[in-house]
Parts: sequence; C-alpha cells; structure tokens
Amino acid sequence: MLHADGAQFVRDTTQRYDVLLVDGYDYDGMPERLASQAFYDDCHQALSADGLMAVNLHIEHPDYALLVARIERSFEANVLRVHVKREGNVIVFASKAPFSERQRSGVLSQPQTLGKEAWSELKPTFAQIVALLHEA
Repeated sequence: MLHADGAQFVRDTTQRYDVLLVDGYDYDGMPERLASQAFYDDCHQALSADGLMAVNLHIEHPDYALLVARIERSFEANVLRVHVKREGNVIVFASKAPFSERQRSGVLSQPQTLGKEAWSELKPTFAQIVALLHEA
C-alpha cells in the first residue's frame, strides 16, 4: 500500500496506469491540489493509451461546472457524467481514448462476486453508464 499526496504522485510518476480513481471530496469540496487544471493534466499523462479516470464530485458544489470543464479540457471532452441518485454525487469518467472506441456489446448482468443486494443498488447506475456509452 502506498500512502502519498495524490497530486504529487500523478505529477511525478513515470508509470502509466489503466485506471485512476480520484475521490478526495469532503464537506468543503475538492482540495485545490486535486481540483487544478495541472492535476487533471497530470492524471491524463499518468494514464495508459486507453486509460480511464473516475472522479467523484458533488453537483451542488459551487465549483462543479469549473471542475468538469477542467476535466473536459484535459481529456479533450472524452467525458461521461453519471449522476448517482443519492446525495447529489456525480461520477465523472474521463478517457484518453474516445468512448465510442471503448464500447463493447453485451448484456448487463450481475457479477458473480457481487451479492444480490449490492447488485440491485448498483444496477441502475451501470444501466445509466451503458446508455451514456451508446450515446457517445
């Protein structure tokens, strides 16, 4: 396990990652180090060619539109916003590759390792992601 400053980590890493999960949001919003244009540019750089970043934001925060605009700028608008029904959370997915190139056909089904209760809670969000991918 690595315990480090996330902004410094993505700025300094020479490795390329398939997925980055950014969830630094608290009651005061996103810390500036995880909300700057430079941070999202560094995240883009730290990802592999088909890498994906997921960021947890809150739609009612005054900087929500600014943060989404920064992510869109870093990722050349390859961005999907998924509104989670509870508490105003929005998961912003940003991809180095266009989402149209990432689509795979298939049926949305419960992962074997996920319990029925968890699946019933997550299924509407996964369905929303699938629908957004088809629109991309």
